[in-house]
Amino acid sequence: MLSEGHKYSLQAVGKEITFDLLEECNITNVGPITNEVSYKSLNEQYPKLELKKEPVFIVFDENRLVLKTYDYEEMMDFLQNQDE
Repeated sequence: MLSEGHKYSLQAVGKEITFDLLEECNITNVGPITNEVSYKSLNEQYPKLELKKEPVFIVFDENRLVLKTYDYEEMMDFLQNQDE
């Protein structure tokens, strides 16, 4: 579920993502952010994701998965290039 005024929610494993970190890169369209301890716990929540390793970054919009990546830079690029 999205926080009010946000376009995406983010699940991260293996690298902690914070609002401050995103704001430093002018990314303000994400909330909530959930940092998981293990990709295995995220697999239990979302078995269809079939996560294989860490770090992994999962971005959802209001209706669906929009990005699954093991690359931090790809996740940041995606979030930076989205219209508010």
